[in-house]
Amino acid sequence: MSDSTATLLRAADSRRVRWKNGGGWTREIAVASDATTSSGPEPSGIADGFRWRISIAEIEQDGPFSVFPGIDRELLLLNGNGIELAIDDQSPLRLDRPLQAVRFTGEQRVHCRLIDGPTRDFNVMVRRSAFKANVRARRLENLQPITLASNRDYLIHVVEGTLRASFAGAHLAATNGDSVRIATGNSPESMLMLDGCEQVIVVELEELQF
Repeated sequence: MSDSTATLLRAADSRRVRWKNGGGWTREIAVASDATTSSGPEPSGIADGFRWRISIAEIEQDGPFSVFPGIDRELLLLNGNGIELAIDDQSPLRLDRPLQAVRFTGEQRVHCRLIDGPTRDFNVMVRRSAFKANVRARRLENLQPITLASNRDYLIHVVEGTLRASFAGAHLAATNGDSVRIATGNSPESMLMLDGCEQVIVVELEELQF
């Protein structure tokens, strides 16, 4: 990345795709594709040849998660009464609080059980050989600066409220379900100004150097 950019990603513009097994829907927010990977489509119908992918899943029935070799995953509950995840041979993990999170690998066997009705979940997936992700939920109150590192991708997803983001000369307004994607480029540490009172999820994506 050579230039800093800020882009508004409207929820209304994202593609909603039915899972092949009929168990739910996936709405892709942002993706960094990997042309060198061609392992075929996953059950949502969205190709899994990516370096990282951020999406929202609407889970409508119990069933297994797809297998993604080489991928690290993090899931946060957005709304609904929650899910229970049985990961490999571990005891089921219950997620029944908004923004409660769980991490697991794409190789693990994961079976999902709905606690009481459908849920919506925020998903971050990264190819562990290329990227690592730092995901955190936070509540903003009024004007807050966030220091961003160089050579990173960031995504700020608005869970609740109205957000005004200022970065690199761009001023963006986002509301529930929208996201702001930031690429910081090669410049030194830069400042992102967020204004509003809302719940957001901040994802920092760092490309690994070898």
